[in-house]
Amino acid sequence: LTVSNAVCEGDDITLSTTAVATNYAWTSPVGTVVTTTVNNLTVISTDATYGAGDWSLVTENANGCFSMVSNSETIVVNPLPLINAGLDQTVCDAETITLTGSGGVTYAWDNGVTDGLGFTQATGTTTYTVTGTDANGCVNTDQVDVTVNPIVAAPVITPVGPVCEGDVF
Repeated sequence: LTVSNAVCEGDDITLSTTAVATNYAWTSPVGTVVTTTVNNLTVISTDATYGAGDWSLVTENANGCFSMVSNSETIVVNPLPLINAGLDQTVCDAETITLTGSGGVTYAWDNGVTDGLGFTQATGTTTYTVTGTDANGCVNTDQVDVTVNPIVAAPVITPVGPVCEGDVF
């Protein structure tokens, strides 16, 4: 009985054996038995019926004889990282915005943003998504909204006629 490498929460887990049999009875850590006629089984790691822990396998040959296949194998399911894109931001037009992810080891932003480097955005609201990866290679995302408000133009004051010192207008 062999298992694919440790997986991340939500990934498929593939169990396989080199044993040649007619039927394969895969027993999950919670006691669920899945019978197949092929020597591999793929399950989702977050399915409570399956998941992490010790799996075992019993095979049945064409004569109806059963055999326990070696030892059980332990599946390790790593949790997804808690990636944080930061708080929503509101700035004025032409101000520099810096987005920095946390909770992982590496970060990739959409919309051409580089983690930790400043940029400017056109007026309006844009949602940015950061994809963070942890040391186990598990990936998760988070989003942040950035609103850029236009700068109000300064009013232009023009006198209506001749102005004398001390006049109030």
